Amino acid sequence: MKKIKIGLSLLLLLLSSITANAINGKALIVELDNGTKTTFVLSDHPTLTFQNRILKVEVDGKNMT
Repeated sequence: MKKIKIGLSLLLLLLSSITANAINGKALIVELDNGTKTTFVLSDHPTLTFQNRILKVEVDGKNMT
C-alpha cells in the first residue's frame, strides 16, 4: 500500500510539472483550408486583423494571410 501511495505521489508531481510547462508556452495555432498549420507564440505579441473574411496575422513585420 505504501508503494502505491509513493507511486501516485510521483505521478502527480510529474503531471503538475507538465501542466506548468504548458501554461508558459501559450501559442496561437492557425490551420488553413489546405491543412497547413502555423503556430504563433503569444509572447511575441502577434497582431490579428480581419478584413473581408480574411485573417491576417503579423509578428515582427512578417505576416500570414
